[in-house]
Amino acid sequence: MELLAYLYFLSHFDSDWNNCIRQKASYYRFKPQKIGDKYYTKDYYMSGIPQMTGFYLDSEAVALKYGHFVYYDSLGRKQEELDLLNDVINGQKKEYVKGVLVSEENYKDEILNGHAIYYDPLTGKTVSKGVYKDDAKIGQWQYYYNGKLVGIENYINGELDGDIIRYDTLGRKVYTSKYKQGKLDGNTIHYYPGSKQIWINSYFKNDSLDGEVRVYFPSGKKRREEMKNMRWGY
Repeated sequence: MELLAYLYFLSHFDSDWNNCIRQKASYYRFKPQKIGDKYYTKDYYMSGIPQMTGFYLDSEAVALKYGHFVYYDSLGRKQEELDLLNDVINGQKKEYVKGVLVSEENYKDEILNGHAIYYDPLTGKTVSKGVYKDDAKIGQWQYYYNGKLVGIENYINGELDGDIIRYDTLGRKVYTSKYKQGKLDGNTIHYYPGSKQIWINSYFKNDSLDGEVRVYFPSGKKRREEMKNMRWGY
């Protein structure tokens, strides 16, 4: 009788999540547990390691997902966490690589909205962070290397717009520019490595070089000027 009860409360699935016999199964599931008006479900790999936990709106766990879900790889490490309302992402979503957190995002009706942070899967340190609105970057985004701020970008509706700054790992500027509606528009300055001294100063309008390119010696003395449409390099 105990074996029959065990089999009654157990379902097996193949790699495509179709019901199947145990011998062909990749996953198994016990009968979902009713908690309030939802059904708590926990799926397993055939090894016994959890594959997923979450809530469904039906007792067979085949209809709409509703609530917090966590997915695991075959070694039991987290792969993904997300909040779902009627199968649609609403709230925070986290992604992992080999159990290491690599991203935190916020969604509204499956569209990126709100703060987002991305991490280096090897060190766990922040790589970039900023805000999305309707799937587009907005405002200031910051970029990091080994925990050090190395870049700032400004966005309007997903397009670069405003100041762009690059730093070395000691926090010294190496490059600055201005963008307008996704195109270079304004002064673009390169600095000598490890110095506040300007190396190259040029001006762009609507993504095209406009006017003279000024090149300087490390001492600050002007090295040369090159006119618009002339070939130049650095």
